[in-house]
Amino acid sequence: ECGYGGGETWCDRTYARCVVLANSDNFGGFRWLPSIVDKEVFWGPQAPKYGEE
Repeated sequence: ECGYGGGETWCDRTYARCVVLANSDNFGGFRWLPSIVDKEVFWGPQAPKYGEE
């Protein structure tokens, strides 16, 4: 749940909108996910060295 109790009725469920609505403490989404969406993420025990595939 959002927890917003103000008078605004529009929300796009982003952290930026929560900040505008002074509701960022209640943001429950994945704030940093958009910043890594196009990056390669390694999930193994050890990341490969730069330049190795």
